[in-house]
Amino acid sequence: MERYTPEFKAKVVMEAMGSRETDTSVAQEYGVHPVTLSRWKAQLTRNAAAAFRADAEDPEGRAARVALTARVGELERELELVRGLCEQDVSIDAKVAAVDAHKEELGLNRACELVGLPKSTYYYRLG
Repeated sequence: MERYTPEFKAKVVMEAMGSRETDTSVAQEYGVHPVTLSRWKAQLTRNAAAAFRADAEDPEGRAARVALTARVGELERELELVRGLCEQDVSIDAKVAAVDAHKEELGLNRACELVGLPKSTYYYRLG
């Protein structure tokens, strides 16, 4: 059995729907059986509304978008921290201050990692 791509099927069906020619002649032009073309047209008609649905109908796509949006937010906060350090004298005190400013949103481990400050040094400086 010959397999056709979805793009090919759409092209043939759109040609048949927009043409003044009969379905039989369009089917012959593309080398498919007229009954096959009729099935494709029926399938397109049944599923036409799906082309207008938002991604909200696709739970996987929505979940992926939410996860990516959250990750972008995390990366923006991390970038803010690193950019702030680049504009400062990067002394240990400056690093401790940067960690203090961002530890709530990034977590202490990640903030220390981003500024290149061992956690033990952070705790030592606080004590």
